[in-house]
Amino acid sequence: MTSREQLQALIRAEIDRQRPVAVARRTLELLAESATRRLDAAPGYQIVDRDGHPRSRTVDGETRPLTLADLVEELRRQHPTMFLSPAAPAAVSAPPPGDAPRDWIVVKPGPAAPVPAPPSRLREALDGIAARLRRPAREPEAPAATPVPIPRSRPARV
Repeated sequence: MTSREQLQALIRAEIDRQRPVAVARRTLELLAESATRRLDAAPGYQIVDRDGHPRSRTVDGETRPLTLADLVEELRRQHPTMFLSPAAPAAVSAPPPGDAPRDWIVVKPGPAAPVPAPPSRLREALDGIAARLRRPAREPEAPAATPVPIPRSRPARV
């Protein structure tokens, strides 16, 4: 395994510890790789900023180089939607007291959520919309006038 592959495996393992969303895993790996420089000395990498300068943090007044765990935690703060929420250890460890072990194949549906009523302005806007969109009723046309016959008068003879 080359040093690059080893670094990629370290990055992947640290990202997996932080529980990423499946579709965000590769993006997070690329973000971490772009901020990491390989080194021959331990730990085998160095976290750098955009200009290539080593990044560090201060702990108890002592300056220490940034670790992969620090970098991934920073990514978690910057992009929280790319990670799953932390699991509650109590909820995972034991079932609720007094309940029998749950059969996870048959899941009972929860209570139905109430359907929220539409806002009053929306209701007002929708009231009578059918009447406004309907074409106005056509006025009946007046019957056509029938021609009145004009009597012909005979010209007088002189």
